[in-house]
Amino acid sequence: MPWTEIGPQRIFIYYVMGEAARAIRAFDEMDRLSGVREQVQPGFERRELQSILDQLRLGLVASANVSKVFWPVRNASKQARERAEELRELFDLREDHPAMNRQLRDAIEHFDERLDRWVGNSPRPYLIDQTVAHPIDGRDHAEYLSEAALLVYDIGSQSALILGQTFSIETIRLAMQDMLERSSAAHKKTDWTD
Repeated sequence: MPWTEIGPQRIFIYYVMGEAARAIRAFDEMDRLSGVREQVQPGFERRELQSILDQLRLGLVASANVSKVFWPVRNASKQARERAEELRELFDLREDHPAMNRQLRDAIEHFDERLDRWVGNSPRPYLIDQTVAHPIDGRDHAEYLSEAALLVYDIGSQSALILGQTFSIETIRLAMQDMLERSSAAHKKTDWTD
């Protein structure tokens, strides 16, 4: 069976669709896992941690991948800059779209550089890699934990703290949902071979 040739714009549309959907699924699964509780003994329960953090990382990386398609790095090639401009126009994206958030991308892509600074300036030395902050007795402990952890998912506020910098998961999720909708609209505007 022969392959159908498709143009570059459509390839990027499919890529954006896939990454945006992956991010949304990861955040949805993270929410589901946040409610997992297992009674160990009276007064003590075990809560899900690692799987929540795995889904958080997957969602954040997929969201950053979507952003890079439309807003490549500052020193990107001419081809990448032109492709991004064409796709922003096709998707009808403004420069203030939440998916453009370079702070989130930098937190992920330049994590090692930020970690260098954090290790030197942290009020506490590095104690743990990542953790989930469950509200305890109605109090939020995420900010306290972020002084000793590289990544904290705050269930109460539904935010990620990456080396102390806070990112709203709901804002990211809505941006990815918008990208899915824009992908569909862009798909209808393109020919198979662009």
